[in-house]
Amino acid sequence: MAQVNYSDNGLVYITKSTFSSVTSVSIDNCFSTDYSQYKIIIDASGPSINQINMRMRENGIDNSSAQYNWQYLGTSGGSTVIGSRSTSATSFDTVAFSRDNKAICVFELLNPFQSTYTTGYTMTTLEPETTSLALYHYSYGMDVTISYDGLTLLTDTSTFSGTVYVYGYVES
Repeated sequence: MAQVNYSDNGLVYITKSTFSSVTSVSIDNCFSTDYSQYKIIIDASGPSINQINMRMRENGIDNSSAQYNWQYLGTSGGSTVIGSRSTSATSFDTVAFSRDNKAICVFELLNPFQSTYTTGYTMTTLEPETTSLALYHYSYGMDVTISYDGLTLLTDTSTFSGTVYVYGYVES
């Protein structure tokens, strides 16, 4: 995926990280007082049955406490609608692969650096080049009011490759 210039839309490029065959990737110092809302784009690929999760980071350390809440609704390779939720998880679910393929996840994150509740939502497209095209919508919330300055993408089932982009929304 080529870097997109969103500056005309009120988005400012902050950073990107490109990685290959990793179990986790961390981005530090991407959240600050400069912005309260962020767009994170995950362009990833991985082997079958692989879940990529996201943890918030504070001063270079992942928050792995059971303080993550998420709920999703989606369709998987057809017209069947599925859903699930998790409370007190140790990370946010973001992207899953059902076989060796690609996924694009657009993550809207609100207030990660502010000492208030961090919330967000995603739209994820899985396997876009197959007839098994799937779409998931996640909503997220944290149980704590901690100021985070970074994030980690991780998996416990295999490795993944790709690029993650971080943009900040300009407040006018």
